[in-house]
Amino acid sequence: MLVTHMSSQDRHTSALNNAQHPTDWPDFRLGITGTIAGGKSTVCNLLKGKGLPIIDTDRLARDVVSPGANILQKLVDILGPEILLANGAADRKIILEKILARPEDRKQVEDILHPAIFTRMSDWLCEQKSLGNEIVAVEVPLLFEKGWNRFFNLALAVLTPVSTALQRLQKKRGLAQETAEQLLKLQMGNEQKAQLADYVIWNDGTEKELKEKVDVFWRWLRQKITGGQADSFEL
Repeated sequence: MLVTHMSSQDRHTSALNNAQHPTDWPDFRLGITGTIAGGKSTVCNLLKGKGLPIIDTDRLARDVVSPGANILQKLVDILGPEILLANGAADRKIILEKILARPEDRKQVEDILHPAIFTRMSDWLCEQKSLGNEIVAVEVPLLFEKGWNRFFNLALAVLTPVSTALQRLQKKRGLAQETAEQLLKLQMGNEQKAQLADYVIWNDGTEKELKEKVDVFWRWLRQKITGGQADSFEL
């Protein structure tokens, strides 16, 4: 059935619900996930340094709620005007506290944000394809939780001990301990992510050790892409 009257949000939702693997996406797509505050961004920066194009869906989430955006107004309608800063931008910390306190609100917010983020991600993937980049990566915090791993050829999980993640969330992001613990509970545990991932990097050492692990992963990935036989394993 052809739907002739569809809102922008409806189109986003439809795009996500009916998404397959568009032919105008790059042939090889790596999904990167892991423990929150576990070092995913550091790993991504190291991989970018090797020439791998990467987009962070958290950055896309910021884009879709930019000041004046229709989606931001939808969030205000759900969560209240107190989620806005004086300059009209979204106060991400307040939004987080509110959706952690009310699961029903979190569901509404996710139903609005995730399809829009998916559309942005798809647009970026199409752009990379047009640029001739056939090997790309996307950082997706809830890759397994939301089933987005089906859009990728392989999944990399960057994991760190929960105690370390809690400390980072409190120290670097200014979250209260209770908020940090609630946030971690929304995600799969490290063991489950490790089982689902094709490759695991444990970020439980020094920066130098992490860089070495990324170097080993990069060699493994290149072997995979070129058709080499390499079993899934953890470092």
